[in-house]
Amino acid sequence: MFALLAEVEGKIHGKPPEAVSFHEVGAVDSIVDVVGSCLALHLLGVEGISVSPLPTGYGTLQCAHGLLPIPAPATAELLTRGLAIAPSDEPFELLTPTGAALLAAWPKREIPAGATVVAVANSFGRRELLHRPNLLRAMLIETAKTAGTDEEVEELACNLDDCTGEVIGYLSERLLEAGALDVWTEAIQMKKQRPGVKLCVLSRLADREAMLGLMFRESTTLGVRIAPLRRRTLTRFEENVVTPYGPVRVKIARGEDGAVLSAKPEFEDCRKIAERRGIPLKEVVRAALFRVGGHEI
Repeated sequence: MFALLAEVEGKIHGKPPEAVSFHEVGAVDSIVDVVGSCLALHLLGVEGISVSPLPTGYGTLQCAHGLLPIPAPATAELLTRGLAIAPSDEPFELLTPTGAALLAAWPKREIPAGATVVAVANSFGRRELLHRPNLLRAMLIETAKTAGTDEEVEELACNLDDCTGEVIGYLSERLLEAGALDVWTEAIQMKKQRPGVKLCVLSRLADREAMLGLMFRESTTLGVRIAPLRRRTLTRFEENVVTPYGPVRVKIARGEDGAVLSAKPEFEDCRKIAERRGIPLKEVVRAALFRVGGHEI
């Protein structure tokens, strides 16, 4: 959360995130807001949030940087991280950078049909607004258990017949670094049977513009197709396992009953151990898998 705020403030002030000095956001009450909100989600076991369009208010506000328009610059930048806004007729700041950062950083989930409301909390502010109650409502919602989590994603694709393999490889790495869920290529035949490459990118909706920017900037394409998709993912986490050769990070996926469905040792960890000890790579991989749940997967 604070890393996101530092990134946004750094972009606004033209400096690296590590050089940013927090003002209001670094105050004790803001730290309590952020840590307390994250702790609440953790204790409730929340896997994701669904946020309605956010009213920001209008006018100006006085802060450490002087008189600023509403929404504040940091809030406005955070809204570009996948948050929708709603018309607002209140001459006050209704969305702060801290609140926007919380909503932007937390994982998002859609509320499917058949979901049930488990609990409701209503929080009232002290300021009396002109046209609406100063109310923030949170609803804890439980969805039907499945073997994973559904989310909306997009496939961005373009055909390339005048782009070298080195350029496509470089672009693929840049896309993954920028947050692409997956990047792959397919061999295709284009007009006049020219051999070409279809570049495909699986992306979250909030990352669309970043992906498109890279594809247009780094490749020779003049157009990118955008196809909406829905995917289901298993619950995944990373575990450090201790092998006779040293520690290895393992990516593990579990089903709804908690059973391990798949496990994959981190290749770079295994490679470094194999090279350092002069043993076969497959021996390191086998040793790591054996210690996931006490048996080999």
